[in-house]
Amino acid sequence: MKNILLGFILLLSSYSSFGAAEEPLYKKVKTTQNNAIEDKCSICYEKTTNLTLSCKHSFCKECIFKWFEENPSCPACRSDQNIFYKVQLLSSDNHDVQQNAVGAIADLAYNNQGNQNNLREAGVVSQLVPLLESENIVTKQYAVGAIANLVHGNRDNKNLIREAGAIPKFVILLESGDPTVTKNAATALSCLAQNNQENQNAIREFGVMRPLVALLGSDDVVTKQLATGAIANIVHGNSDNKNLIREFGVIPQFVILLESEDIIVKKNAAAALSCLANDNLENQNAIIKAGAVSQLLPLLGSEDVVTKQLATGALGCLASCQVNQNVIREAGAITHLVPLLGSDDIETKRYVAETLGILAIDNKKNQNAIRKAGAVPQLVHLLGSDDSTTKKFATGSLSLLANYNQENQNAIREAGAITHLVPLLGSGDVVTKKLAILALTSLAYNNPDNQNLTRESGTLPHLVAIVGSHSIVTTQFLGIASLNLAHENTAIKKEIIATINSIEGLKEKIQEESLVFYNALFN
Repeated sequence: MKNILLGFILLLSSYSSFGAAEEPLYKKVKTTQNNAIEDKCSICYEKTTNLTLSCKHSFCKECIFKWFEENPSCPACRSDQNIFYKVQLLSSDNHDVQQNAVGAIADLAYNNQGNQNNLREAGVVSQLVPLLESENIVTKQYAVGAIANLVHGNRDNKNLIREAGAIPKFVILLESGDPTVTKNAATALSCLAQNNQENQNAIREFGVMRPLVALLGSDDVVTKQLATGAIANIVHGNSDNKNLIREFGVIPQFVILLESEDIIVKKNAAAALSCLANDNLENQNAIIKAGAVSQLLPLLGSEDVVTKQLATGALGCLASCQVNQNVIREAGAITHLVPLLGSDDIETKRYVAETLGILAIDNKKNQNAIRKAGAVPQLVHLLGSDDSTTKKFATGSLSLLANYNQENQNAIREAGAITHLVPLLGSGDVVTKKLAILALTSLAYNNPDNQNLTRESGTLPHLVAIVGSHSIVTTQFLGIASLNLAHENTAIKKEIIATINSIEGLKEKIQEESLVFYNALFN
């Protein structure tokens, strides 16, 4: 998921500090180890210690808090106690002190995982969660924003916030009527849900999704941005949450948001539709029915690169069945997508290569349309990319375009793909190797010209070497590839058999791991 806007109200706080060599405002710390005074405050020497700092030194609360007003370090060892002090102030009876402490904690946690972890270890969660119900509206605003900052990108903090019982409180926060509380709550939910299925489930189970969905109709553009982004994170990879959003009947609202004048709303709506559609045919059908395809196409021409990527990804997620593949083709998407293979942005190229491959799966009309739109030479060019991920997507897409399609097989051969694919069999990356095997398999099927060129390009030694050193799954892939190469080609079959027989124990390995391959060659 791309970056979701974080809108926090942060209170900046600064403190004067005194170096270890300077004279403190209070009495110097007594360094005696006499057991008789160990439990006495080493600042005033009178009161019993009742507050232990993170460095394990103890003082009476009154003295140490007075000390911290001037210097946020331990009087004994000078270790930084700023975080510890701020966490302690969350329990203050003074609303201004408490409010400033929450704002300072939000600031400390912002994009700083070290501080996020230190705050957690200082006990901030148990002090902060009750403040979500504060009667002071500003304290509540800061508390929700602080939670958003604490959990952003921090799995341990996400889990601890859930375990502290914070998630049910978000129903009231979303419905608070205060715009800042509402926005910060949507932001916090987005951060809590991102890549965390337990939190996604808790958000659903505690009824938080319905008030969040209601924000899609807000007149405030930032609220819409945050709500669409949060929903994208909440449904990502979560089938139950995807279904619930559809059952709420709000998929048409996401489609309408694709027309928003605000670019962030558009991007977040496209991201949410991608997440809703991925591996969910009912949602795909509902999104198609709501007219999403015609709204996504203009986004492919956006000047904003991320918008192009998200629109491309959404089309790919919608194309998992032939009916939807056809709708996307008939809307003219292929002619919009293919030129993007020439984008200067490498990630855009990846998105497009992947989506074209999905559109081509078991769909000859789409395979042909993609070829006619000029995709083949551009995909072959990407096989030489320095970016390994781009290379994988291009290889996979060519494999799917060639599958049972002789015109495409020939076009791909003529574009020089085979000489680019064969070296990939020697890749150190197993996925790249398997994709290359599948692509060569698709190209060779029932195509003598491709079979011969594949053999002449040195494919057979690569294949046999891989059979001798890789897993059963790879062996089965290689078996299919070899059989396609040898299909109705006696010369190639004899060469494969001779090469296998030349390697000790390989024939027996094939018999054990892939009997179909063995029988087709040797029986």
